[in-house]
Amino acid sequence: MAAAGGKPAVRTGEPGGAPEAAPATLVAWLRAQGLPVGPGGGAELRKFGFGQSNPTFLLQAAPGGARMVLRRKPYGRLLPSAHAVEREYAVQKALAGKGVPVAQMLALCEDPAVFGAPFYVMDHVEGVVHSDPSMPHVPAPERRAKYLAATAALAALHALDAGALGLGDFGRKGNYCGRTLRRWGKQYRASCASVGEAPLEAMLRLEGWLGDHVPDEPRTSIVHGDFRIDNIVFDGSRALAVLDWELSTIGNPWSDLAYFCMWFHLPPAIGGPRGPAAGIPSEAEIVRAYCAAAGVPRPSPRDWAFYLALSLFRAAAILGGVGARARLGNASAADAQERGSERVLVAMCRRALALIAPLEPPRAVAAFPVSAKVRELYPALVSFMEAEVYPVEEAFHRHAESDAKWTPFAPMEALKARARAQGLWNLWLPKDTADILRSKLGPDLDQQGLLGPGLTNVEVRRRRRR
Repeated sequence: MAAAGGKPAVRTGEPGGAPEAAPATLVAWLRAQGLPVGPGGGAELRKFGFGQSNPTFLLQAAPGGARMVLRRKPYGRLLPSAHAVEREYAVQKALAGKGVPVAQMLALCEDPAVFGAPFYVMDHVEGVVHSDPSMPHVPAPERRAKYLAATAALAALHALDAGALGLGDFGRKGNYCGRTLRRWGKQYRASCASVGEAPLEAMLRLEGWLGDHVPDEPRTSIVHGDFRIDNIVFDGSRALAVLDWELSTIGNPWSDLAYFCMWFHLPPAIGGPRGPAAGIPSEAEIVRAYCAAAGVPRPSPRDWAFYLALSLFRAAAILGGVGARARLGNASAADAQERGSERVLVAMCRRALALIAPLEPPRAVAAFPVSAKVRELYPALVSFMEAEVYPVEEAFHRHAESDAKWTPFAPMEALKARARAQGLWNLWLPKDTADILRSKLGPDLDQQGLLGPGLTNVEVRRRRRR
């Protein structure tokens, strides 16, 4: 069962790493906290293969004994405020018994002398984590139930009073999205600088648009900050524990929901959908279910596009840091180099820019005004590219580089038919060329949808001169 990047589609509670004896300093600390150690006074560690940020280990007193999970900061030089295991521990401890599924926190250690870096220990939750959000081996009804259970858990989190939980000072209130943009822009630049690279132009362009369009913040709540289906432990369709609270704070709950829905817009190369998956609610259904559970109206289309684009920017910045750590030699996961590559970051920026493009009027070309026809078709074209073209780009490139490159690419033929049906075929065919084709092929050609309206510099220029 393989997901994108060679990861298993389903993770169980079993780590892939070989067992290692826990160092004496760690065993002594465990004993001092009243946590179990083996009959011989030892314990063993096995590293889980997942986790791009904080290394995670199965901690066991002895074979067959009590099982716990240890999460620590990575070794080596780290960016300021990153890998905050202390915050993970604090928020999960406060949420225990409050209607949000979390693992039981056991102890926190902030002394790096014990295990090389700060860490915390929590209960091991037996269950399944779906590394592939499409859940290819799960029956369709159960897929739907899992997604709706996750949505309900998120709404429950956002309904809690941070002050009543002792988390009133867990984060600054107000302008969460603006602060998020600044933080991850700064982190991304720091990641680039750490390996002597310049920031990507696509990241700078997206960051600029987001900075100019930060929406008002109608409400605040505790936010998870990295809420994804692969950060939830399930037993059947029941959510047992939400994991990875490193980025949790006080913020805008819409950004959390958008981050959860970001999967629908990810490139397939990093786990995005490769086509419809039966049973999984659509993005619109998830938003409706959340709004019903939270008792709030849905955000405006412009605001929702902003939240999704901000999610993609932040995820790209995080992956940029993952790639930088890989190049520095202190990444946690084996596929860090690929997931943090320039190709992946550019693809994510492209998706984000496609989401916001329909909200912006098309600019005039070569100083000529844009016709009403262009303005009408532009949003439809951008939506078609996002929904139909970008998802098959990688498959098209693979076909073009294969031995079958001189044979028709079946998805391309299907795209042509759908483009014709939506009036998006030959849009930039020069008007004089279209006129010649009409004269040669007959007046019925337009009725067959084979010629578009000729939206080109040529047409715009001719209209201006009349």
